[in-house]
Amino acid sequence: MYLDYAEDQARRHRQVFMRDWRKKLDAFLKFHERDILEHAGTVTKEVADALALEHYEVFNKNRLKSEAEAETLADDEALKMIEQEAAKHLPKKKGRKNG
Repeated sequence: MYLDYAEDQARRHRQVFMRDWRKKLDAFLKFHERDILEHAGTVTKEVADALALEHYEVFNKNRLKSEAEAETLADDEALKMIEQEAAKHLPKKKGRKNG
């Protein structure tokens, strides 16, 4: 919601300075009963990057698996349709007589 607000400000060509954004963000967080970080935090950039990469790798693995499963299902469905269409055009097998 805050990014929607920021985007609206940009669309309306409203000039907003960084100090104003900070005040607006703090007010937004307070309104939504969220804590405001009063310091720089304790997680280093390297740790944050490593954590983000780890989460992305899990996400990407699951995404690739889902895409592969969807492709397999689509291939199976296409093969089934081809087999059904081919069966319509093949001569019917006659039953064997026991002699």
